[in-house]
Amino acid sequence: MNAVLRQESGFRFRARTSLERPATSIRHLQPCNSEPWYLVQYFSSTLIVCTQSLRTDLPDPDVHESSNCITPGSKTMAGKFSRDSEFFLFFTFVFCAALTPNGVAMGQAQKHKPAAGLAASPPRGWNSYDSFSWLVTEQEFLANAEYVAQNLLERGYEYVVVDFLWYRKNETGASVHGGTDIIDQWGRLQPDPTRWPSSKGGLGFSLVAERVHSLGLKFGIHVMRGISLAAVQANTSILGTENARAQNIARLDDSCKWMPESFVGVNTSIYEGRAFIRSLYEQYASWGVDFVKHDCVFGTDLELEEVKTVSEILADLARPVLYSLSPGIGTSTDLAHQVGQYVNAYRVTGDTWDRWNQVRNHFDTARDFASSGLTGASGLRGYSWPDFDMLPLGWLTDPDANQGPHRTCDLSETEQRTLMTLWAIAKSPLFYGGDLRNMNNFTLSLITNSIMLEVNAKSRNNMEVNVQYPSSAARRMKASTTNVDSDDKRVWAACGDSGQVYLAVFNLGRREKTLAIPIDQIIQALRQRDPQSLWKCSGTEAWTNESVEIEHGVLSIEVPSHGSYLYSLSCS
Repeated sequence: MNAVLRQESGFRFRARTSLERPATSIRHLQPCNSEPWYLVQYFSSTLIVCTQSLRTDLPDPDVHESSNCITPGSKTMAGKFSRDSEFFLFFTFVFCAALTPNGVAMGQAQKHKPAAGLAASPPRGWNSYDSFSWLVTEQEFLANAEYVAQNLLERGYEYVVVDFLWYRKNETGASVHGGTDIIDQWGRLQPDPTRWPSSKGGLGFSLVAERVHSLGLKFGIHVMRGISLAAVQANTSILGTENARAQNIARLDDSCKWMPESFVGVNTSIYEGRAFIRSLYEQYASWGVDFVKHDCVFGTDLELEEVKTVSEILADLARPVLYSLSPGIGTSTDLAHQVGQYVNAYRVTGDTWDRWNQVRNHFDTARDFASSGLTGASGLRGYSWPDFDMLPLGWLTDPDANQGPHRTCDLSETEQRTLMTLWAIAKSPLFYGGDLRNMNNFTLSLITNSIMLEVNAKSRNNMEVNVQYPSSAARRMKASTTNVDSDDKRVWAACGDSGQVYLAVFNLGRREKTLAIPIDQIIQALRQRDPQSLWKCSGTEAWTNESVEIEHGVLSIEVPSHGSYLYSLSCS
């Protein structure tokens, strides 16, 4: 049976008598309209207010002190309404119900979300894959967890995740392409006791999770699709069934495309298949797992029924478990719409390594997913987020390597800033991949930058903006400047909680370029209405920490090759 997820309306009516709060005006209005008030009217002695109900866990917005972004200088929206009350209420309902958080028709933006839940902002943490491949040991893992607790937890990095093949024996001939995988009597994978000595005696990851939790962190593991061929070959019994065995539930013609020698699908259309999947995730919960990275079930490897089955099981567990899908090869926004409600994160790229061409290719993907209303849409017990993969920074290994960390990140410092700027403004989960035992000051400053993290967690209405220059702006630009809408120049914008505008400017080309960004076009894109002609803005650039003043409505900057800037601006 598929999971049934409830979706609450994104709008609510709130009625207050005029004696409680005699509203007369709306003031202190900001230019970034991420949560508009669509209607404020008096009817007899009752104020009817139609608002956006977003999952922010914040108090109801105040009619008088709203920081929602409406044209500065707006006159009062309060007034008497003397028409028939039934007509008024019907009009109010239809008008509000037809709009979305961006002020557009329903169906043109993301679905409304429940009032609170899991992954309320893009999750952050550390993952072992980029530094250790499959070979990480208990000692190495816990050393990295301790670094996260001491240096990154206060910045929101709370998950530490053991990536793939934690059940494979590290013996001669073993690799990502084959080896001996350890299972229990029920065909469930168990940690390799040589690498994970605390797992001996059938304890699994219980003691590792206990240590992680004692540090104030959350513990995660990587799992594969279906059932291991080790279990199928042993034809193990299936927990929770009378006499079913692994070979009764395995789909041998449905192997994982990139690991066909190790895993095949499970028939989730029968009770015995679902019982096996349930036994896996109940075991993970008993170990204390808080995060599951489920591999080979999305993109070109889509196993939607297995995803739905896992989601239903996780929804039934008392323990909240964040559910993430990987990888994202062949992913589309259509596929994302199919899985988003069942998960909390899903990869929209293949594996991301420290190669500039991979980073550059993510810009189109980020634009497409942001414009499809998928960022922060409804997910399992809360939200779901498109994921651009781990941050391949610091001390790394190589793809499919049979060794641990042995080299530094190949991206330049400029390119690393650009990667972080894109991940932040597009609101991707942030999972650091390097070995934290060899952290350097530059990389630490990069992943803990306060403006970058604020944008990643709190921004709204994130989008790529196709900037066009009016002639007045073009005359102020240097001769070397070209239009921003060409392929090697990108501009992103978003709204902040307090009405600020976040602006990210990228130069993906091979030469330094001078760009002039008309702020009125940024405001117009964010608010979807005509702004004033010249905005005055002030703020800070994230990476240089330099103050910026925009007096004539145009931000003119020199952007290095493969470089970026990230601004937090207040405009009036």
